[in-house]
Amino acid sequence: MKHILVLATLLSAGTVSGGPASAASLAEIARAHYHAEWAADPVDATMEGVHDGDARLNDVSEQFIATQTLRLHAEQEELQALDMSGASLQEKDDRDILLASLKGELLLNEVIKPYRHDPDHYIYLVTNSLYGLIARNYATPEARMKAAIARLRQFPAFLSAAPRQLDHVPAVFIEVADEDLLGALGFIGNDVPTAFSDVHNPQLQSELANAGRDAVAALQHFRSFLLHLKPDGNFVLGREAMKTLLAADMVDTPPETIISLGEQNLEKDRADFLQVAAQIDPKHPMSALQEIRQDH
Repeated sequence: MKHILVLATLLSAGTVSGGPASAASLAEIARAHYHAEWAADPVDATMEGVHDGDARLNDVSEQFIATQTLRLHAEQEELQALDMSGASLQEKDDRDILLASLKGELLLNEVIKPYRHDPDHYIYLVTNSLYGLIARNYATPEARMKAAIARLRQFPAFLSAAPRQLDHVPAVFIEVADEDLLGALGFIGNDVPTAFSDVHNPQLQSELANAGRDAVAALQHFRSFLLHLKPDGNFVLGREAMKTLLAADMVDTPPETIISLGEQNLEKDRADFLQVAAQIDPKHPMSALQEIRQDH
């Protein structure tokens, strides 16, 4: 949604005055950027209300990501080359926001590389590819159901590519991915069919059941890979990478300050948790979390 709000602001602001005649305007660069982003990331596009690619999954191949990285660098250079001397304060702010966003994306593609080191990246995409279709009634249930079937049919090929790309995966990434994968199995096996249960079309229901069955099998196969994957690598980003990530959201607070604030909140949350746990199970307060998990 942030992408759409920024784009709407840029387009309503018009073009930047004072720039070279051959240079693209800020609005033109922004328009091209977001259209390219939505085409490259149809899952996120669906979540943001752009539905041209509702039947597609993302391409997370290294070759495609390299192509997108080159595009991001080119857009960054275009933005940096703009003559903003005649621009309004809003236009200058908009350019800074877009530049910060590009730096964050480049950090993901070139340094963090979740498609190489984080199996949960794949679980997130397959789960959200369906959640975006059922969370909002932006189209008829039949239309959204057809898109869900199309995406489900792509799960086996999508997930089969993951083991070929993943390496140096930290143990905690495997643990988190497995937890989310188990949730994805329930979501696809139960929640997605329920979401479309009011569609009284036997053909579509049959196609959804078949595609869902194959998707579940692909996820189970991926889980087998995860459980046999030898942990390796380090999840620590480092100070400079963390600063860049924060800057992508226009946060200039030093990482040390954020860590300190987080630790303070953690202590407060821990104290609050223990107080509530004692109310839930006075005799065995440390068992309260497990009891809650059984119901939620």
